[in-house]
Amino acid sequence: MFTPTPLQTQLLKAVQNLSADNRRLINRSHADGNDRLPAVTQAHIEVSIRAREHLEDVSIAVGIPRSIVDYHRVAGERGSGFEPGQPMLSTEFIARGTLLAGYQALVHDLQDAAGIGATSAARGHLGRTAFGDFRRVIGVRWQRTGAIAHALELTAVERSAVWTRGATAWQAVVAEKFTALDTAALTRRLNEITRTDFSAAAVPVVVLQAAGIGPDDIAAQMPASPDQMVKLATHAVSEMTRQTALKTTGERIDAAIDAVGNDSRDDSEPEPHRDPGPGLAPKSTEAGRDP
Repeated sequence: MFTPTPLQTQLLKAVQNLSADNRRLINRSHADGNDRLPAVTQAHIEVSIRAREHLEDVSIAVGIPRSIVDYHRVAGERGSGFEPGQPMLSTEFIARGTLLAGYQALVHDLQDAAGIGATSAARGHLGRTAFGDFRRVIGVRWQRTGAIAHALELTAVERSAVWTRGATAWQAVVAEKFTALDTAALTRRLNEITRTDFSAAAVPVVVLQAAGIGPDDIAAQMPASPDQMVKLATHAVSEMTRQTALKTTGERIDAAIDAVGNDSRDDSEPEPHRDPGPGLAPKSTEAGRDP
């Protein structure tokens, strides 16, 4: 039988109670004779659903079996609120390696976000409003990532491993990845970040903080702050752009030299001898001698 930690219990409670609250809103609206939900109620439920989905993702990330998460969501959808001590009949075991692989994917997503923001700014595509939205979203994602690391109790070795991307620094990897995108593709990636429902994305952080994970706990797990990550990515993007420009210039110079070489004639080769023909022999230039 699965026995959740206090933090895992808080997450499951939030998942179930959000689902139950939505069911109550729907039932109340129907009881009032509404065949369709009022727009305000519908909007509230949609935000709640997105928040619950974020909570489910975090629950899986900290080691709660999917079957347990599904059970609590369905129980809430049936109108049942969370009750402490609910039996959790699951023998599913989640290996440490699986949890670390999932966490590394979250870290890489956060690194990618820093790279997307840095590349967009370098191209002048990150206006003031978009920058504000970007900064809020990457900030809450950073907090969630650090809180999950604290919940997993990462060792120093594990923390170092999940932040790597091969032998190359992560900022160089994301710079190469996103400077290669055309404007349309980069804009799509940026919009995925800036258009995130911030209020829904922030709910898991609130729940994790209520479970006892504080700002210091989060910061201790993160090698760099959100602003520092973007700064590192910005330097890498600048360097990548400079190297690309140098390479392009060098290729153009090489092409120009090749073109000149192909079109020019080697003047070191002697002119071929031409017979002047009959009656056109050159006159002697020696003085005092008649023919």
